[in-house]
Amino acid sequence: MAIWLSHIISVCLVFCFSVDPVENTSATQIGDAIVHFGKQHLGKKYLANTLEEGDDYRLILRNDVFDCMTFVEYSLACAFADQGKFDIEHYVCHLRYRDGKMNGYGSRLHYFTEWLIQAKQHGWLQDITSSFGDQKLLPTVNFMSQNRSKYKSITTDAILNDIVNAEATINNQKLTFIPKDLVKNKLPLLQNGDIIGITTQTKGLDVSHMGIITILNGQPHLLHASTTEKKVVITKEPLYKYLLSNATQTGIIVVRPQYG
Repeated sequence: MAIWLSHIISVCLVFCFSVDPVENTSATQIGDAIVHFGKQHLGKKYLANTLEEGDDYRLILRNDVFDCMTFVEYSLACAFADQGKFDIEHYVCHLRYRDGKMNGYGSRLHYFTEWLIQAKQHGWLQDITSSFGDQKLLPTVNFMSQNRSKYKSITTDAILNDIVNAEATINNQKLTFIPKDLVKNKLPLLQNGDIIGITTQTKGLDVSHMGIITILNGQPHLLHASTTEKKVVITKEPLYKYLLSNATQTGIIVVRPQYG
Protein backbone atom coordinates (compact mmCIF):
# COMPACT_ATOMS: atom_id res chain seq x y z
CA MET A 1 0.00 0.00 0.00
CA ALA A 2 1.53 3.27 -1.08
CA ILE A 3 0.90 6.30 1.11
CA TRP A 4 1.50 9.74 -0.35
CA LEU A 5 2.91 12.58 1.70
CA SER A 6 0.27 15.21 2.35
CA HIS A 7 2.71 17.98 3.09
CA ILE A 8 6.18 19.13 2.08
CA ILE A 9 8.90 17.66 4.26
CA SER A 10 11.86 19.72 5.31
CA VAL A 11 14.74 17.29 5.40
CA CYS A 12 17.92 17.67 7.39
CA LEU A 13 20.62 15.82 5.48
CA VAL A 14 23.84 15.66 7.46
CA PHE A 15 25.85 13.80 4.81
CA CYS A 16 25.35 12.93 1.16
CA PHE A 17 23.33 9.73 1.12
CA SER A 18 25.27 7.83 -1.50
CA VAL A 19 25.02 4.08 -1.16
CA ASP A 20 26.13 1.35 -3.47
CA PRO A 21 23.13 -0.17 -5.27
CA VAL A 22 22.40 -3.86 -5.17
CA GLU A 23 23.28 -5.45 -8.49
CA ASN A 24 20.40 -7.14 -10.31
CA THR A 25 17.92 -5.79 -7.75
CA SER A 26 14.90 -7.40 -9.36
CA ALA A 27 16.37 -10.83 -8.65
CA THR A 28 17.61 -10.01 -5.16
CA GLN A 29 15.67 -10.95 -2.06
CA ILE A 30 14.66 -7.84 -0.08
CA GLY A 31 16.29 -9.36 3.02
CA ASP A 32 19.61 -9.68 1.23
CA ALA A 33 19.30 -6.05 0.12
CA ILE A 34 18.72 -4.89 3.70
CA VAL A 35 21.84 -6.71 4.88
CA HIS A 36 23.78 -5.29 1.91
CA PHE A 37 22.91 -1.71 2.82
CA GLY A 38 23.32 -2.27 6.55
CA LYS A 39 26.86 -3.61 6.09
CA GLN A 40 27.87 -0.41 4.31
CA HIS A 41 27.76 1.29 7.73
CA LEU A 42 29.87 -1.19 9.71
CA GLY A 43 32.15 0.69 12.08
CA LYS A 44 30.09 3.88 12.14
CA LYS A 45 29.56 5.43 15.55
CA TYR A 46 26.70 4.57 17.89
CA LEU A 47 24.95 7.62 19.30
CA ALA A 48 22.08 7.20 21.74
CA ASN A 49 18.88 9.16 21.16
CA THR A 50 19.91 10.24 17.67
CA LEU A 51 16.65 12.10 17.07
CA GLU A 52 16.26 13.83 20.41
CA GLU A 53 17.87 17.08 19.26
CA GLY A 54 15.26 17.47 16.53
CA ASP A 55 11.81 19.02 16.74
CA ASP A 56 9.88 16.29 14.88
CA TYR A 57 8.59 18.83 12.37
CA ARG A 58 11.41 18.10 9.94
CA LEU A 59 12.86 14.79 8.89
CA ILE A 60 16.30 14.16 10.33
CA LEU A 61 18.40 11.65 8.42
CA ARG A 62 21.92 10.80 9.47
CA ASN A 63 24.21 8.16 8.05
CA ASP A 64 27.27 9.14 10.06
CA VAL A 65 25.91 8.00 13.46
CA PHE A 66 23.07 5.68 14.46
CA ASP A 67 21.12 4.38 17.38
CA CYS A 68 19.66 0.90 17.06
CA MET A 69 16.32 2.02 15.61
CA THR A 70 17.63 4.62 13.17
CA PHE A 71 20.14 2.08 11.87
CA VAL A 72 17.40 -0.44 11.08
CA GLU A 73 15.12 2.26 9.63
CA TYR A 74 17.83 3.59 7.36
CA SER A 75 18.87 0.13 6.14
CA LEU A 76 15.24 -0.75 5.39
CA ALA A 77 14.63 2.56 3.63
CA CYS A 78 17.71 2.12 1.42
CA ALA A 79 16.56 -1.36 0.41
CA PHE A 80 13.00 -0.20 -0.28
CA ALA A 81 14.17 2.85 -2.25
CA ASP A 82 16.42 0.58 -4.30
CA GLN A 83 13.23 -1.01 -5.65
CA GLY A 84 12.55 2.31 -7.40
CA LYS A 85 9.15 3.48 -6.11
CA PHE A 86 10.03 6.24 -3.64
CA ASP A 87 13.14 7.81 -2.18
CA ILE A 88 14.84 7.07 1.15
CA GLU A 89 13.26 10.08 2.87
CA HIS A 90 9.76 8.86 2.02
CA TYR A 91 10.30 5.45 3.57
CA VAL A 92 12.00 6.76 6.70
CA CYS A 93 9.18 9.23 7.26
CA HIS A 94 6.54 6.51 6.93
CA LEU A 95 8.45 4.11 9.14
CA ARG A 96 9.12 6.69 11.84
CA TYR A 97 5.95 8.79 12.10
CA ARG A 98 2.33 7.88 12.59
CA ASP A 99 0.58 7.92 9.20
CA GLY A 100 3.77 9.41 7.74
CA LYS A 101 2.93 12.84 9.20
CA MET A 102 5.44 14.72 11.32
CA ASN A 103 3.51 16.64 13.96
CA GLY A 104 5.77 16.89 16.96
CA TYR A 105 7.20 14.37 19.41
CA GLY A 106 3.87 12.65 19.97
CA SER A 107 3.60 11.68 16.30
CA ARG A 108 6.77 9.59 16.37
CA LEU A 109 6.48 5.81 16.69
CA HIS A 110 8.55 5.43 19.84
CA TYR A 111 7.75 1.80 20.62
CA PHE A 112 9.08 -0.98 18.40
CA THR A 113 5.69 -2.67 18.47
CA GLU A 114 3.76 0.37 17.21
CA TRP A 115 6.48 0.85 14.58
CA LEU A 116 5.81 -2.75 13.54
CA ILE A 117 2.03 -2.33 13.50
CA GLN A 118 2.21 0.60 11.09
CA ALA A 119 4.80 -1.06 8.82
CA LYS A 120 2.52 -4.11 8.63
CA GLN A 121 -0.31 -1.84 7.50
CA HIS A 122 1.92 -0.51 4.71
CA GLY A 123 2.60 -4.08 3.64
CA TRP A 124 6.33 -3.67 4.25
CA LEU A 125 6.89 -5.99 7.21
CA GLN A 126 5.31 -9.15 8.55
CA ASP A 127 5.39 -10.27 12.18
CA ILE A 128 6.24 -13.97 11.91
CA THR A 129 6.92 -14.58 15.61
CA SER A 130 3.81 -16.72 16.12
CA SER A 131 4.81 -19.03 13.26
CA PHE A 132 7.90 -20.12 15.24
CA GLY A 133 5.83 -21.70 18.02
CA ASP A 134 6.56 -21.66 21.77
CA GLN A 135 5.91 -17.92 22.00
CA LYS A 136 4.64 -15.93 24.97
CA LEU A 137 2.29 -12.95 25.05
CA LEU A 138 4.04 -9.59 25.31
CA PRO A 139 3.43 -7.85 28.67
CA THR A 140 1.49 -4.57 28.94
CA VAL A 141 3.31 -1.59 27.44
CA ASN A 142 3.17 1.71 29.39
CA PHE A 143 6.76 2.66 30.21
CA MET A 144 6.74 6.11 28.60
CA SER A 145 3.47 7.30 30.10
CA GLN A 146 4.44 5.97 33.53
CA ASN A 147 7.89 7.57 33.38
CA ARG A 148 7.16 10.97 31.89
CA SER A 149 10.03 12.60 33.78
CA LYS A 150 12.54 10.49 31.82
CA TYR A 151 11.47 12.10 28.53
CA LYS A 152 12.26 15.79 28.31
CA SER A 153 10.31 16.09 25.06
CA ILE A 154 6.99 15.18 26.73
CA THR A 155 6.39 18.83 27.50
CA THR A 156 2.59 18.99 27.30
CA ASP A 157 -0.40 16.88 28.26
CA ALA A 158 -1.31 16.70 24.56
CA ILE A 159 1.97 14.94 23.80
CA LEU A 160 1.46 12.64 26.78
CA ASN A 161 -2.01 11.82 25.46
CA ASP A 162 -0.48 10.81 22.12
CA ILE A 163 1.83 8.45 23.99
CA VAL A 164 -1.04 6.99 26.04
CA ASN A 165 -3.05 6.38 22.85
CA ALA A 166 -0.06 4.68 21.23
CA GLU A 167 0.29 2.37 24.24
CA ALA A 168 -3.42 1.53 24.04
CA THR A 169 -3.03 0.63 20.35
CA ILE A 170 -0.17 -1.72 21.19
CA ASN A 171 -1.98 -3.30 24.13
CA ASN A 172 -5.05 -4.00 21.99
CA GLN A 173 -2.90 -6.27 19.83
CA LYS A 174 -2.00 -9.84 20.76
CA LEU A 175 1.73 -9.49 20.23
CA THR A 176 4.06 -12.32 21.15
CA PHE A 177 7.76 -13.01 21.64
CA ILE A 178 10.02 -16.08 21.64
CA PRO A 179 11.74 -16.60 25.03
CA LYS A 180 15.50 -16.46 24.63
CA ASP A 181 16.13 -19.94 26.05
CA LEU A 182 14.15 -21.31 23.09
CA VAL A 183 15.80 -19.21 20.39
CA LYS A 184 18.57 -21.74 19.69
CA ASN A 185 15.99 -24.26 18.47
CA LYS A 186 14.46 -21.67 16.11
CA LEU A 187 17.67 -20.58 14.37
CA PRO A 188 17.06 -22.56 11.15
CA LEU A 189 13.85 -20.56 10.62
CA LEU A 190 15.63 -17.19 10.60
CA GLN A 191 16.58 -15.62 7.28
CA ASN A 192 19.05 -13.01 6.09
CA GLY A 193 17.49 -9.57 6.59
CA ASP A 194 14.94 -10.53 9.24
CA ILE A 195 14.43 -7.72 11.77
CA ILE A 196 14.79 -8.70 15.41
CA GLY A 197 13.23 -6.78 18.29
CA ILE A 198 14.83 -7.85 21.58
CA THR A 199 12.31 -7.93 24.41
CA THR A 200 13.20 -6.87 27.92
CA GLN A 201 12.34 -7.57 31.53
CA THR A 202 11.98 -3.82 32.15
CA LYS A 203 8.39 -3.34 33.33
CA GLY A 204 6.18 -1.55 30.80
CA LEU A 205 8.70 -1.67 27.94
CA ASP A 206 8.34 -3.92 24.91
CA VAL A 207 11.76 -3.91 23.26
CA SER A 208 15.10 -2.56 24.45
CA HIS A 209 17.15 -3.17 21.30
CA MET A 210 16.80 -4.15 17.66
CA GLY A 211 18.92 -5.25 14.73
CA ILE A 212 19.14 -7.17 11.46
CA ILE A 213 19.82 -10.88 11.06
CA THR A 214 22.82 -11.72 8.89
CA ILE A 215 23.77 -15.33 8.24
CA LEU A 216 27.45 -16.15 8.77
CA ASN A 217 28.71 -19.71 8.27
CA GLY A 218 25.13 -20.94 8.45
CA GLN A 219 24.45 -19.20 11.81
CA PRO A 220 22.24 -16.12 12.40
CA HIS A 221 24.22 -13.21 13.85
CA LEU A 222 22.98 -9.70 14.68
CA LEU A 223 23.97 -6.70 12.55
CA HIS A 224 23.22 -3.72 14.77
CA ALA A 225 24.24 -0.39 16.24
CA SER A 226 25.73 -1.74 19.44
CA THR A 227 25.24 0.10 22.72
CA THR A 228 28.27 -1.67 24.25
CA GLU A 229 30.74 -1.48 21.35
CA LYS A 230 29.52 2.04 20.46
CA LYS A 231 29.46 1.37 16.73
CA VAL A 232 27.70 -0.65 14.03
CA VAL A 233 28.91 -4.25 14.25
CA ILE A 234 28.01 -7.84 13.57
CA THR A 235 27.99 -9.89 16.76
CA LYS A 236 30.95 -12.25 17.05
CA GLU A 237 28.73 -14.88 18.63
CA PRO A 238 25.51 -16.30 17.12
CA LEU A 239 22.24 -14.64 18.09
CA TYR A 240 21.25 -17.11 20.81
CA LYS A 241 24.58 -16.72 22.62
CA TYR A 242 24.33 -12.93 22.37
CA LEU A 243 20.89 -13.05 24.02
CA LEU A 244 22.00 -15.40 26.79
CA SER A 245 24.87 -13.07 27.68
CA ASN A 246 22.48 -10.24 28.63
CA ALA A 247 20.45 -10.82 31.78
CA THR A 248 17.85 -8.14 31.01
CA GLN A 249 16.95 -9.49 27.57
CA THR A 250 14.01 -11.92 27.61
CA GLY A 251 13.55 -12.97 23.97
CA ILE A 252 12.88 -11.82 20.43
CA ILE A 253 10.16 -10.61 18.10
CA VAL A 254 10.85 -11.71 14.53
CA VAL A 255 9.83 -9.45 11.65
CA ARG A 256 10.28 -10.36 7.99
CA PRO A 257 10.48 -7.66 5.29
CA GLN A 258 8.16 -8.44 2.39
CA TYR A 259 8.25 -5.26 0.33
CA GLY A 260 9.62 -5.61 -3.17
